[in-house]
Amino acid sequence: MGTYTVTASFTGIVTQKNTVTVTVGETSSVSFTLVKDNQQLQEVVISGENWLMNKETDYVVRMLLKNLENPQVC
Repeated sequence: MGTYTVTASFTGIVTQKNTVTVTVGETSSVSFTLVKDNQQLQEVVISGENWLMNKETDYVVRMLLKNLENPQVC
């Protein structure tokens, strides 16, 4: 219960904010009218490390083996 600000944002759509009051035992709703935004992304940069793809490890099956020596890694 209380008053909250809800933000709707998406690439290519104008970001909008609306206020909604939530009370106990009642359904609250908020409406947005989506408006296209003429601005476009100039660049998207994705960076990070994928730990699932890191297949280098010193210990495999609790034994000190290289990945090529263990058939379970392939």
